[in-house]
Amino acid sequence: MPRVPTNDVWNKLGFGRRRLTPREALDRLPARLRVAALGETLRLAPPPEAPDLVLMLLDDAHAPGGSGPAWPGALERVRVGLESPRRRAADEALVALASSWNRVPADLRGPTLAVGRGRWSGAIARAARSTDAGVRESAAALIHDARDLRSAGVAGKLLLDEDRGVSRAADRAMLTLALSVCGIDPAMLGRELDTRRGESVEAPEQAGEVTRHIAEGAWAYGDAHRGRDTLLAVLLLAPMHGDPRTPTAAELRLAALLETPGHDAVGALRTLIRTTPAPEMRARAWRWMGGGPMAAAALERVSKAKTDEEHAAVLSLGHLALRPSRRTALSAIGVKLRTGSSALGEGGVLPTPGFWARLEPRARRGAVLMSTCMSVPRPVVRAVFAPTLGDPDAIVRHRAARACD
Repeated sequence: MPRVPTNDVWNKLGFGRRRLTPREALDRLPARLRVAALGETLRLAPPPEAPDLVLMLLDDAHAPGGSGPAWPGALERVRVGLESPRRRAADEALVALASSWNRVPADLRGPTLAVGRGRWSGAIARAARSTDAGVRESAAALIHDARDLRSAGVAGKLLLDEDRGVSRAADRAMLTLALSVCGIDPAMLGRELDTRRGESVEAPEQAGEVTRHIAEGAWAYGDAHRGRDTLLAVLLLAPMHGDPRTPTAAELRLAALLETPGHDAVGALRTLIRTTPAPEMRARAWRWMGGGPMAAAALERVSKAKTDEEHAAVLSLGHLALRPSRRTALSAIGVKLRTGSSALGEGGVLPTPGFWARLEPRARRGAVLMSTCMSVPRPVVRAVFAPTLGDPDAIVRHRAARACD
């Protein structure tokens, strides 16, 4: 008689047992197959199912620890060999997350970025090579959220992508990388960005690479793309006229662009300087007023301010009015007065007196210094600065007394 299989054999063959749940079936798959299945499911799953899929991918995305003491001889090679499949599966999980980044819920993005910290560049590069435009757009969005400076080259290539959604996402990432290099608060450009999530600038080479790829993207403006944020990044990174620091090769390439009047980007850059309603852009315009191809547009931008933050951004740099070329340009700006009055009006280059008390001492000093360089009628000077003669800061009192004399 044939031998009857035992219950264990029947179970291994899949007979005589309950049907596996999808999660149990996934857990029984080899790691790389499980990650591949989860990645494809995440790309197609409805939003309510995305959190569970992301959490399962995060379980696989943790790289096996290798920071402990090495084992002796052959045992170390055995340990590395055993960990290699897990490490490869962890890398594949990051690629799956990068490929579907736009589907990762907002409350899970922080933990997801933390799991892949220092490893995202490889996953982003692989996702960016996809033939699916949605995957490439997710890769560009991840560069923005992770502020991964190592991926600047990938962002530069995606900026030139034929798909407009991909190009727009890469354009946004370019500005984010520039903000990281400059150390500027995104709120000063009217942007919201969680600065706790991003990668840090670990070496000057990273900053140089970001500048180089932004320069290449700016030179391609016009026919290849129309990215506004890339041009904003140019205004943040381009060397200022009269800057004593020796510019890098990438910065010289940015400066050469500004000196090319016929390029489409130059007119767009001047428009951005004039019209961008952000405190940092007004501060940049104040620096550009010292000379160079952007000086005229910068003068127009500095001559008006609508918010307290825009005023403070320039007044805190008021000492730059000591430069003769900037002082000369400032003298061409008139003050805005209230109708039929000698009081300062709203929206001009100088703030109204009610705002002065809220300024920091450095900004109050700059305000008095700048006003002495402008074509301000004497009655207005006395009306504006008389209250500051009792300022707690000695330098402010001294400058106000000289202005009122």
